[in-house]
Amino acid sequence: MERKDIIEKIKLTRDEGEIPDLSGADLQGMDLSQLDLRSANLSQANLAKSNLYKTNLIRTNLTEANLVGAELVKAYLHGVILDRADLTKVYLGGERLETASLVGANLTRANLSMTFLRRTKLTKATLQEANLHQADLQRADVSQADLSQANLSRANLSQADLNRANLTRVDLSQAELCQASLKQANLSWARLRQTNLTDADLSGANLAHTDLSRANLEGCDLTGVNLTETQLSDANLRRANLSGVNLNAAKPGRVDLTGANLSKADLREADLSEVNLSHADLSEANLQGAIISQEQLDKVKTLDQAILPDGTKHVEKPGARKARSAGKNEKHKATASGLAASLARIRNNEDDE
Repeated sequence: MERKDIIEKIKLTRDEGEIPDLSGADLQGMDLSQLDLRSANLSQANLAKSNLYKTNLIRTNLTEANLVGAELVKAYLHGVILDRADLTKVYLGGERLETASLVGANLTRANLSMTFLRRTKLTKATLQEANLHQADLQRADVSQADLSQANLSRANLSQADLNRANLTRVDLSQAELCQASLKQANLSWARLRQTNLTDADLSGANLAHTDLSRANLEGCDLTGVNLTETQLSDANLRRANLSGVNLNAAKPGRVDLTGANLSKADLREADLSEVNLSHADLSEANLQGAIISQEQLDKVKTLDQAILPDGTKHVEKPGARKARSAGKNEKHKATASGLAASLARIRNNEDDE
């Protein structure tokens, strides 16, 4: 079958009011550029290395089609059906696939950087090592998908469904995950530095060894989440629910909450005994029944209006924070003075010799 044969077949079927049927056709390496294939049936077709430049594939059925090495630049892909299709290493950077269906599709090492994938169905899709840098996945269904080692830095996944997705070693730094659902998702060893997870659902998720430093986790429910050796320094955990969470589960690995914002956080019954809370903000936090030492509390930035482990409310005295900072400054000064004196003694001893 040649290009002219395809054009003729499409014209005849459409004149008869029917949908063009090219299912199972061997179109490998063919020039199909700029053809109107919208709504056509190309399921199980072999389109490997074919030229689909500016081809109209709107609502086209490409279920189980082979598109390995196909040219899809500027193709019209809105609403295209690519369920279980093979798109290994395909280049779709910057293309528009809004409302497309890619259920179970193979997108291993595909380039989807800056691609529009809003409301796209990617359920159970394979996206291992795929490039999704700055991709728009708002409200996309990525549940149960394999995104291991994928690049999702600065991607927009707000309100996306990532339930039970495999996100091990994924790069989600500076990504937008506001109100996303990550129930039982595996995020172990992932990078989420400066990521926005405001009001995201992380129930049952695995965040072991994850870097969440400077991430925004405001209002997140972290009960039942695996936080083994998680990096949370300077993270925003305001209003977060950490009640009953054991942050001391994996000695000697310690959760780092240095400089974190835990104001109004629910920390009731939480095990914080091995957590680094230096300079953390615990104002208005609820620590009733929490396991935490006085030494740890002495190192926090503020405890103003916090409910302490014994149930009493801590009221910060005027100037207490300044006094605490001043004490630290004096300690630094004393240390510096001691070092200077030691150096002077060494010089004097050298002069005497």
